[in-house]
Amino acid sequence: MYFVDNGNNYDASLNIALETYLVENRLVDEPILLFYINDPSIIVGRNQNTIEEVNQAYVEEKKEFEWFAVCPAAGLSTMIEGTFSFLLH
Repeated sequence: MYFVDNGNNYDASLNIALETYLVENRLVDEPILLFYINDPSIIVGRNQNTIEEVNQAYVEEKKEFEWFAVCPAAGLSTMIEGTFSFLLH
């Protein structure tokens, strides 16, 4: 298994880009493991309907979330502070 260290980076755009790159560009012939924690953010997949799936009033009230669009296969995710994510591919 190949472990990828993201250097304790909490930037959702960098972490999502790294995850996408690792999935799309298979660099090693063994499973890849990546752990990351994002700053508060809302991650939106290509086919998601944000009007239906996001509590806009809450997001506007809190003003702490960044929005990111990601790869086509992604669903809608809300990352609050301390949410732990991982990739095993």
